[in-house]
Amino acid sequence: MQKKRLRLSTRVANRLLPNTLKKRLKFARARLFEAFGSQRYSRPAMYGMEAKLEKYLGYDGGCFIECGANDGYAQSNTYYLSRFRGWSGLLVEPVPRLYDLCRAFRPDSIVYNCALGAADGGTVEIIYADLMSTAVGARPSREQDLAHAALASRFVRSEGNYTVHAPVRSLSSLLDEVGVHAVDLFVLDVEGFEMNVLAGVDFAREHIKYILVETTNLDDVSAVLAPDYLMVEKLSHHDYLFERRAREPASVGGAPGAGSVTPLTLAPFASA
Repeated sequence: MQKKRLRLSTRVANRLLPNTLKKRLKFARARLFEAFGSQRYSRPAMYGMEAKLEKYLGYDGGCFIECGANDGYAQSNTYYLSRFRGWSGLLVEPVPRLYDLCRAFRPDSIVYNCALGAADGGTVEIIYADLMSTAVGARPSREQDLAHAALASRFVRSEGNYTVHAPVRSLSSLLDEVGVHAVDLFVLDVEGFEMNVLAGVDFAREHIKYILVETTNLDDVSAVLAPDYLMVEKLSHHDYLFERRAREPASVGGAPGAGSVTPLTLAPFASA
């Protein structure tokens, strides 16, 4: 009976509390447990992704990029690596409200408020739907983009769906800006906008060891990555891990046999 009451009160709270407050409370819970030595809420990724990635990236001091970072905690594939494995890197989030939370929750990472695309310049319209926020143009029609965002409407009752216009940057441009071109893990979760983002990566000079892509468009993504990457594992019904075929330069982290690549230093770059 007590468990039923708890579940009921949780459902009521999820309906009534503003989404931003719920996010802050969930993050505060994780940090409170961590303060007492517990990692119970420190692996927020879906499908146990942290454990699945560990067999490929089970070392300290790596470098990551996470595109579609949301608040930096909810369903993050890099939160655990940053908090407990000494990893550093870039978080990219186009929605200003989520970007502000990301800066607050992940102060040790570089955080960019932009959308990734083929080249710098212009803006892209983003339909806010929290973890299912999507760029207009990710699907064949605007109606399909709106329908995708509407699937998450029950999670954003307090804010509703709305649109923002985010500046567009290419990933290679961001990496030039921070002076990093050797990356261990690139997480790409952009709700259908994958091809646009990949068009902005110069794979001839960006040495990204692994790319984790959430996509329903595997054939097209694989075709773009095929010259440089091999799909090594399907990690969920829509998450795929690609490994770079060329192994040089070695990881920026502490992997066995790592080369002399300088790790990313984030202290001067709290946000961008």
